[in-house]
Amino acid sequence: MKILDVGCGFKFGHVKRGTIGVDLHRGLADVIADAHHLPFKDESFDGCYAYAILEHVDNPYKVLSEINRVLRSRKWVKILVPTDSRLRSDYVALFFSLHWKHCWQEYKAMKSGEHKWQYSENGLRKILDKTGFEVKKVERPSHPFISGRRVGKVLKKLGIVRHPHLIVEAIKR
Repeated sequence: MKILDVGCGFKFGHVKRGTIGVDLHRGLADVIADAHHLPFKDESFDGCYAYAILEHVDNPYKVLSEINRVLRSRKWVKILVPTDSRLRSDYVALFFSLHWKHCWQEYKAMKSGEHKWQYSENGLRKILDKTGFEVKKVERPSHPFISGRRVGKVLKKLGIVRHPHLIVEAIKR
Protein backbone atom coordinates (compact mmCIF):
# COMPACT_ATOMS: atom_id res chain seq x y z
CA MET A 1 0.00 0.00 0.00
CA LYS A 2 1.55 3.32 -1.08
CA ILE A 3 0.54 6.37 0.97
CA LEU A 4 1.38 10.00 0.15
CA ASP A 5 1.88 12.72 2.80
CA VAL A 6 1.54 16.07 1.01
CA GLY A 7 3.07 18.93 3.00
CA CYS A 8 4.84 16.63 5.46
CA GLY A 9 6.75 19.56 6.95
CA PHE A 10 9.58 19.67 9.47
CA LYS A 11 8.53 18.81 13.00
CA PHE A 12 6.11 15.95 13.38
CA GLY A 13 7.30 13.25 10.99
CA HIS A 14 5.22 11.24 8.64
CA VAL A 15 1.80 10.23 9.79
CA LYS A 16 2.63 6.57 9.29
CA ARG A 17 5.78 4.59 8.52
CA GLY A 18 6.16 3.79 4.85
CA THR A 19 4.53 7.03 3.77
CA ILE A 20 6.16 9.07 1.01
CA GLY A 21 6.51 12.65 2.21
CA VAL A 22 6.32 15.61 -0.19
CA ASP A 23 7.13 19.20 0.75
CA LEU A 24 8.66 22.36 -0.72
CA HIS A 25 11.56 22.15 1.73
CA ARG A 26 13.86 19.27 2.71
CA GLY A 27 12.70 18.84 6.34
CA LEU A 28 11.20 15.35 6.52
CA ALA A 29 10.35 15.18 2.81
CA ASP A 30 11.35 12.24 0.68
CA VAL A 31 10.46 14.26 -2.44
CA ILE A 32 10.86 18.01 -2.77
CA ALA A 33 8.00 19.29 -4.91
CA ASP A 34 5.21 21.83 -5.13
CA ALA A 35 1.82 20.37 -4.16
CA HIS A 36 0.30 22.15 -7.17
CA HIS A 37 2.40 19.91 -9.48
CA LEU A 38 3.03 16.50 -7.91
CA PRO A 39 5.80 14.57 -9.73
CA PHE A 40 4.03 11.21 -9.74
CA LYS A 41 2.26 9.12 -12.36
CA ASP A 42 -1.52 9.03 -12.45
CA GLU A 43 -3.13 6.61 -9.99
CA SER A 44 0.09 5.83 -8.10
CA PHE A 45 -1.19 5.91 -4.49
CA ASP A 46 -3.69 4.12 -2.26
CA GLY A 47 -4.17 7.02 0.14
CA CYS A 48 -3.06 10.54 0.96
CA TYR A 49 -2.66 12.69 4.05
CA ALA A 50 -2.95 16.44 3.54
CA TYR A 51 -2.60 17.70 7.10
CA ALA A 52 -2.22 21.45 7.63
CA ILE A 53 -1.30 22.26 4.05
CA LEU A 54 -4.42 23.64 2.34
CA GLU A 55 -4.29 26.86 4.37
CA HIS A 56 -0.81 27.56 2.96
CA VAL A 57 -1.25 26.94 -0.78
CA ASP A 58 -2.10 29.47 -3.48
CA ASN A 59 -4.76 27.32 -5.14
CA PRO A 60 -6.46 24.62 -3.02
CA TYR A 61 -8.49 23.46 -6.05
CA LYS A 62 -5.31 22.72 -8.00
CA VAL A 63 -3.71 20.89 -5.05
CA LEU A 64 -6.79 18.70 -4.50
CA SER A 65 -7.02 18.03 -8.24
CA GLU A 66 -3.40 16.87 -8.19
CA ILE A 67 -4.07 14.62 -5.20
CA ASN A 68 -7.08 13.23 -7.05
CA ARG A 69 -4.91 12.56 -10.12
CA VAL A 70 -2.29 10.54 -8.21
CA LEU A 71 -4.85 8.50 -6.20
CA ARG A 72 -6.21 5.22 -7.49
CA SER A 73 -9.96 4.92 -7.99
CA ARG A 74 -12.07 4.84 -4.80
CA LYS A 75 -9.03 5.54 -2.58
CA TRP A 76 -8.95 7.93 0.36
CA VAL A 77 -7.61 11.33 1.33
CA LYS A 78 -7.53 12.67 4.90
CA ILE A 79 -7.38 16.43 5.28
CA LEU A 80 -6.83 18.59 8.34
CA VAL A 81 -7.58 22.31 7.97
CA PRO A 82 -8.14 25.27 10.29
CA THR A 83 -11.73 26.47 10.56
CA ASP A 84 -12.84 30.04 10.33
CA SER A 85 -13.11 30.19 14.16
CA ARG A 86 -9.53 29.03 14.62
CA LEU A 87 -7.82 32.36 15.26
CA ARG A 88 -9.88 33.28 18.32
CA SER A 89 -9.90 29.83 19.88
CA ASP A 90 -6.21 29.11 19.22
CA TYR A 91 -4.96 32.19 20.99
CA VAL A 92 -7.21 31.80 24.02
CA ALA A 93 -6.42 28.09 24.42
CA LEU A 94 -2.70 28.57 23.90
CA PHE A 95 -2.64 31.45 26.39
CA PHE A 96 -4.37 29.44 29.13
CA SER A 97 -2.37 26.28 28.47
CA LEU A 98 0.92 28.22 28.65
CA HIS A 99 2.16 27.18 25.20
CA TRP A 100 3.77 30.59 24.70
CA LYS A 101 6.21 29.56 21.98
CA HIS A 102 3.52 27.95 19.85
CA CYS A 103 1.21 30.92 20.44
CA TRP A 104 3.91 33.25 19.09
CA GLN A 105 4.47 30.99 16.04
CA GLU A 106 0.74 30.93 15.26
CA TYR A 107 0.52 34.70 15.61
CA LYS A 108 3.46 35.19 13.23
CA ALA A 109 1.96 32.76 10.70
CA MET A 110 -1.35 34.64 10.65
CA LYS A 111 0.25 38.11 10.49
CA SER A 112 2.76 37.17 7.77
CA GLY A 113 0.09 35.81 5.46
CA GLU A 114 1.53 32.29 5.71
CA HIS A 115 -2.03 31.08 6.27
CA LYS A 116 -3.85 32.15 3.13
CA TRP A 117 -7.12 30.30 3.75
CA GLN A 118 -9.46 29.27 6.52
CA TYR A 119 -12.26 26.79 5.92
CA SER A 120 -15.81 26.11 6.95
CA GLU A 121 -17.17 22.59 6.68
CA ASN A 122 -19.50 23.54 3.82
CA GLY A 123 -16.76 25.39 1.96
CA LEU A 124 -14.40 22.43 2.15
CA ARG A 125 -17.18 20.06 1.05
CA LYS A 126 -17.75 22.21 -2.06
CA ILE A 127 -14.05 22.25 -2.93
CA LEU A 128 -13.80 18.48 -2.49
CA ASP A 129 -16.91 17.90 -4.60
CA LYS A 130 -15.56 20.10 -7.43
CA THR A 131 -12.24 18.25 -7.40
CA GLY A 132 -13.76 14.76 -7.65
CA PHE A 133 -14.00 13.62 -4.02
CA GLU A 134 -16.90 12.32 -1.96
CA VAL A 135 -16.84 13.24 1.74
CA LYS A 136 -17.28 10.21 3.99
CA LYS A 137 -16.55 11.56 7.47
CA VAL A 138 -16.02 14.93 9.17
CA GLU A 139 -14.53 15.30 12.64
CA ARG A 140 -14.07 18.38 14.78
CA PRO A 141 -11.36 17.43 17.29
CA SER A 142 -10.93 19.34 20.53
CA HIS A 143 -8.10 21.80 20.73
CA PRO A 144 -4.81 19.85 20.74
CA PHE A 145 -2.92 22.30 22.93
CA ILE A 146 -5.19 22.45 25.96
CA SER A 147 -3.45 20.91 28.97
CA GLY A 148 -5.93 19.04 31.11
CA ARG A 149 -9.64 18.50 30.82
CA ARG A 150 -10.58 21.10 33.45
CA VAL A 151 -9.15 24.01 31.48
CA GLY A 152 -10.86 22.70 28.35
CA LYS A 153 -14.23 22.36 30.12
CA VAL A 154 -14.06 25.86 31.60
CA LEU A 155 -13.14 27.46 28.28
CA LYS A 156 -15.88 25.52 26.51
CA LYS A 157 -18.50 26.61 29.06
CA LEU A 158 -17.44 30.22 28.59
CA GLY A 159 -17.96 29.76 24.85
CA ILE A 160 -14.42 30.84 24.10
CA VAL A 161 -12.98 27.67 22.65
CA ARG A 162 -14.62 26.13 19.64
CA HIS A 163 -13.31 23.32 17.53
CA PRO A 164 -10.45 24.97 15.65
CA HIS A 165 -9.82 22.25 13.06
CA LEU A 166 -11.69 20.00 10.70
CA ILE A 167 -10.51 16.54 9.81
CA VAL A 168 -12.21 15.34 6.65
CA GLU A 169 -12.00 11.87 5.15
CA ALA A 170 -13.04 11.61 1.51
CA ILE A 171 -12.70 9.11 -1.31
CA LYS A 172 -11.95 9.63 -4.97
CA ARG A 173 -15.04 9.17 -7.12
